Amino acid sequence: MCRVTGKRGFRRDRRFRNRSIQDRCGVERSVSIGAAFTLVELLVVLAIVGVLLSLLLPAAQTAREAARRLECAHHLRQIGLAVQAYHGVHHQFPPAFTPNWRGPSSRWPSNGLSRHNLFSFLLPFLEEQGRYDRMQWSQAYNAPANQGTAAQPGPTAEMFSVLICPSAPGLGERQSAWGNALGAAATDYAACVDIRFQEYDTLVQSRLIQPRTSRDPRYLQDNPRSEIPDLRSILQDTRTTDRSVDDGLSKSFLLFEDAGRPLHFVRHIRQPKTMGSDAFRWASNKNYFVIGLSTDRACGLSNVMNCENHDEIYSFHTGGANFLYGDGSVQFVAERIAVEPFVAQFTRAQADFVSTEALR
Repeated sequence: MCRVTGKRGFRRDRRFRNRSIQDRCGVERSVSIGAAFTLVELLVVLAIVGVLLSLLLPAAQTAREAARRLECAHHLRQIGLAVQAYHGVHHQFPPAFTPNWRGPSSRWPSNGLSRHNLFSFLLPFLEEQGRYDRMQWSQAYNAPANQGTAAQPGPTAEMFSVLICPSAPGLGERQSAWGNALGAAATDYAACVDIRFQEYDTLVQSRLIQPRTSRDPRYLQDNPRSEIPDLRSILQDTRTTDRSVDDGLSKSFLLFEDAGRPLHFVRHIRQPKTMGSDAFRWASNKNYFVIGLSTDRACGLSNVMNCENHDEIYSFHTGGANFLYGDGSVQFVAERIAVEPFVAQFTRAQADFVSTEALR
């Protein structure tokens, strides 16, 4: 039996629309049901979400790179503190590499040391005393006693995390490219010890830098090149102390990024071949460079960084690189820096000071 209780009212609302239905007694009633999204509305929502994601993803990537750059700078500060601690104990800076360069025609005497790098001498000051004690200093870094085997790597074949910049490619990729475990013994930092005098002459003739006056004592007896200026940086292959840095430790570069090795990059494009030398290893005596000796010269004369990671200053940061100073401080130097202020901060004893604004 059907009962009619009367009409039931519905509020008018845009979200609902009325539809007539019949109940089981055949009485037609009006009901309201929810309206679904139209295809146009759905597409609009998806477009808005896409725009928001396109705005948020670059910001997230920028934030991650900023964090990696800060961690890279922190690693350099740790190395700077280790250098200062070494100087405090030994009253001199650690050598950039050993044995020393003997000059043209091997005219200078050798210090008789085996082949090692700056970072090997810093091991005790980087909380690596155990690794330092395992080193056989009378033998080269790549001798079996130091390098070990694939099954039992020696102290110089092991990864060293503080010497890696997190913005650079991972060690697994480098190890795979190199073809053996030694690819993981890489470093992203290196000393640059000098500016080649031929490079200096070219820069002066091109009017990119001013002539320097302080002469290099190594060449004072040479003719006709006795006028070569002292273009050395702080770290050398011979004894150097803080008194050698006339320009001031806070105004002189100490260490640089040379990241991504043994992978080969030119202007952030990876090249098909890896580097043929093991100079990328943190313990290698070849892990240093001289400005003007690079064979590829991707940077030319007016650029000083981020052109190629083959014996040049190179980072994976956007717009510049982290530089370690002699006092242990780290500054991000813009890649658009002119050559003159760079040379002024590179040399240790030329009385060529520049403002920090010139580095930005």
